[in-house]
Amino acid sequence: MKRFRFLEVAKLLLMCNIEFDPERGQMVQAGTLPGLVVVAVYFCLVLYYVTQVPHNTSSSFVENFSVVGRVLVTYLTIMLVVVEHFFRRKRMLKLGKLMLAYVEYRGSLFKEIPATADIGKLAIRVQICTIVGLPAFYFVMQIVRYFRYITFFHVALTFAGLVPDAYVLGNLIFVQMFNNFVCREMKQLTRHLLAMPIRPLVHGFDQLIVIKRCLDVTLGVRLLLTLFQLTVNVSIYSYLALLYMFERRVTGDFVFEVVQSTATIVINNTLVLLGVTYSFDRIQSEEQEFKNAIKSLQYEATEEHSEDYLNFLDLINLKLMTESPKITACGLFTVNLQVFYNVFAAIVTYIMILFQFRDFEK
Repeated sequence: MKRFRFLEVAKLLLMCNIEFDPERGQMVQAGTLPGLVVVAVYFCLVLYYVTQVPHNTSSSFVENFSVVGRVLVTYLTIMLVVVEHFFRRKRMLKLGKLMLAYVEYRGSLFKEIPATADIGKLAIRVQICTIVGLPAFYFVMQIVRYFRYITFFHVALTFAGLVPDAYVLGNLIFVQMFNNFVCREMKQLTRHLLAMPIRPLVHGFDQLIVIKRCLDVTLGVRLLLTLFQLTVNVSIYSYLALLYMFERRVTGDFVFEVVQSTATIVINNTLVLLGVTYSFDRIQSEEQEFKNAIKSLQYEATEEHSEDYLNFLDLINLKLMTESPKITACGLFTVNLQVFYNVFAAIVTYIMILFQFRDFEK
């Protein structure tokens, strides 16, 4: 089914362990064991980095701690995310089955009205192009700049250093695909509200609320881990860039490398963070739009409508007045556009703390 093609791509990228089986017409578990193998490989890479990579003795403790800490946080996040895939595989399968059941139910009611412009899908495509294009440009520039001195090992090491950040950001884009599914389906319900009976549409809305609640349970831990890694990653990269350019006043090709690598990290992380927080805001907006459309039916009701119909509208409105479940990061905070501003406030705070520790070291 075309709607669930993103699950197959996510499975190949080790971000998901379910897929749609077109022969059986149902969601199935798949791709669980490869994720565990990746955990073991990344654990070995972390040990290699800690034990074999020499530290620059001329650098301060805070600088060395920042470089090593960023790598450790990134690899630890990847290991925890993949382990979380394994332990929550049944919940992910349940989420997939709920989505499939809803699509089949909605298909029995009406045909989907093609959207003139799908903002969510466009935003996801822009993010994918950015997190692939900018690191690829950085990778090519590194090869061109050091072509005379570079070896195959350096090329492989440079490429391997770009993969972990892209994987973490890819998980946030994966979350947005679920959000876009919920937004599109809620918009379809709103568009068919005047042309169809209310009862089956409200039942469909209830199913989407169940999917939303399942999203919170299934993806909350992944959201917390990836948002934490994003905050640490941008904070340390920005701190090191400010340190090299304004305090040490480095010159030559190193300046270009610092600016390019920092710009790549900041742009990619900022764009994905904005996309994921905005996608959660869109869910709330589409949900509220459906509720407002139901309320408008009550105001437009005339004396020609039966008393049972009016009473039914009253019951529906009372039901919709209850607060719907919110999607949170492991229950710690609600994920919405406000998180975008809070994360950048935290990043500025962490940068200031790192500079204060460096002053204490002097």
